[in-house]
Amino acid sequence: VAQAMVTQLGMSEVVGQRLVGQQQGGGGPFMGRDFMSGSGPPVSQSLRSAVDAEVKRIVDEQYKRGVSLLKGNKALLDALADKLMEQEK
Repeated sequence: VAQAMVTQLGMSEVVGQRLVGQQQGGGGPFMGRDFMSGSGPPVSQSLRSAVDAEVKRIVDEQYKRGVSLLKGNKALLDALADKLMEQEK
């Protein structure tokens, strides 16, 4: 999902709103797509590195966010687990 956010959907301030790589599919000549071939423009090694770094940043941030949400709601999750265990008996 993070890879698609960066390379296909333009959801990265670092990479910008462009199609990165040789993605297949519809969309016409939008977001950097060549009208005739249907694929994205050639990608430099520095852009690939930037994409990889941005994907890693997104995944790491969301992992930390998920852990924080779980830890912050541990009491609620434990209460929910206890209630489910009672109902399963």
